[in-house]
Amino acid sequence: MTGCSLDTCARRALPWLVALAAVLRLSGLAWDDLTGLHPDEGNLVRAAAALAWPDKLIPDFHAYNGLAVWLPRLAAWPVCGAEPTMTCLTGAARVVSALFASAAVLVGALWARDLAGPVAAAIAALLLGASAPLIQWAHFGTTESVLILVALLLARIATLAIDGRLNADRAALASALVLGLGLGMKTTVLVFAVIPLTALAVLRPGLAATAPTVSAVAVLTAALWVVTTPAILWTWADWQAVMQFEGGVVRGTLDVFWTWQFFDRTPVLFEARQLWGALEGAGLVLALVGLLAVLGDRALLRRMAPVLVFLILYSAIIFTWYAKFFRYLAPVIP
Repeated sequence: MTGCSLDTCARRALPWLVALAAVLRLSGLAWDDLTGLHPDEGNLVRAAAALAWPDKLIPDFHAYNGLAVWLPRLAAWPVCGAEPTMTCLTGAARVVSALFASAAVLVGALWARDLAGPVAAAIAALLLGASAPLIQWAHFGTTESVLILVALLLARIATLAIDGRLNADRAALASALVLGLGLGMKTTVLVFAVIPLTALAVLRPGLAATAPTVSAVAVLTAALWVVTTPAILWTWADWQAVMQFEGGVVRGTLDVFWTWQFFDRTPVLFEARQLWGALEGAGLVLALVGLLAVLGDRALLRRMAPVLVFLILYSAIIFTWYAKFFRYLAPVIP
């Protein structure tokens, strides 16, 4: 890359940086010899193992939605057949997570390019690709990586729409597809809907202008959610019971031993310390500097409004929870 301009060098470096990020995520997936030491991963894999075609199509475990349980099973099938072992399912779940994590780096870099050009894209690919927590989550067969990908996809779609490079109706359709499939993985994605809703409000102020598009997005999103998670209809009582249990755990109204570690933790301050450690201090400082720059630039604030509203809403929700697992911060870090 000797003699190239800064932008040209950044463009040439981007594919290599994304490829390196993928290598970091796809290597070392058998860190525990695939014995399934991650508890949430174990729950998901056991639910996947219980599935059977055509007799057992709906999982018994509802903390993750239908697509999250079926994907490892489908990914394991070409290698391990119709009845994969727990070891094979664990490996498949981690490969799926690593692929989502790799895609998230690419999408994050492309979003940075949309906002600030090729140099920003290369920097984003480097920072996202080398992020320790993002690499760690990629090595777990859970849903943190896909939540990050969904958030970044919605952010990029919103930016393209606000910049006029993507038709508003097409952006709404794309957002509905991402939201619906995301909800097939985790109900948490409901909060992510604020990203396209804010973008639509920026583009078409007023309820009358947005109501038809919002209605169409809601219908398509709900349809995809039901298709990917039929338990919502067929085992509604069981699914709702799990949602109520999970809600009680995170709010601290249900006493379970795995949340005792959060006794007497100070909200906001505890999460700030976690972010400080995850981003090694400097990353958090740079993020705050960037936030101040956005707030001081009206044009940039308009482009970033969907993401800022999401960050405020999502943080307001999780920072008040009694359970303060680090994984809840996953969509915030990028």
